[in-house]
Amino acid sequence: MPPAPVVATECANAYVCPLDAAKLVALRHIVEGLRQESGGQKSALVFKPRRWRFHAERPTWKSDIRWISAADEQTFRGLFEPLFAKLGIASLFSFLGDMALFSGFFVTRGHTRKTHFHTDFGDTGSRCFTLMTPLYDMADLRDCHLLCQVPTDGEAAACAPAADAPAADVPAACPLADAPVACTVAAAAVAAAASVGARDVIRQYRYELGTAIAFGDGFVHGTETGEAPSQLAFLCFTFGDRRCTPEQWSAAEGYIKEQGPVYQDPTGRLVVKDVA
Repeated sequence: MPPAPVVATECANAYVCPLDAAKLVALRHIVEGLRQESGGQKSALVFKPRRWRFHAERPTWKSDIRWISAADEQTFRGLFEPLFAKLGIASLFSFLGDMALFSGFFVTRGHTRKTHFHTDFGDTGSRCFTLMTPLYDMADLRDCHLLCQVPTDGEAAACAPAADAPAADVPAACPLADAPVACTVAAAAVAAAASVGARDVIRQYRYELGTAIAFGDGFVHGTETGEAPSQLAFLCFTFGDRRCTPEQWSAAEGYIKEQGPVYQDPTGRLVVKDVA
């Protein structure tokens, strides 16, 4: 059976797609079973039933958000790589290129005091993407979702795919305007991380169990402020076209290597950084 369609959003280089919710729910026991071996901004975690080892990074944002990635090859090859295949990510996004996994991790958070607007990727020729999907049902949460900048026509043109990028044969845009919360923010709130207009429209993307959002170059976003009644967890992948140029990969790698010590390049070569 062919994969369900990927749908473009109003934002350039941002798409939503359905995923197998049962496979996502089955990952909760891993996040809930993590045991901390060391603390601090960078910490070591372990999931003993499978001897998987994780590395947790906490950015200097006003949030308790953590990126929990593989700390060794066994965890990368034994957990994240099979998940990428089982969820069919490469097939779903094959219209954008010959997709390969770069990194995989869990994102956990409970509260966000201030939205940190930023872009993950730039200068990759629209060949590299981040995918996020929740492991828990967030339908009852008014906030704690994702805020996205909906670009003006000029901004959309500025972050459109490069001329040599594959054409995206996807259905018409999925409107973010249907979200229950839409607000306008002053440029000062986001100028530190991205170039925006004086008053850009920021819309809420609501996370849904069984649905993922994937975004690439120029997608301005940030976690919405709020406090969840319990810890939230997400599965996240970075992935992209195996045929990206060395310059495009270098631009992507600059972001990817900051999130965790284990990732692979477009050729499948594993990179393991020393985190000591």
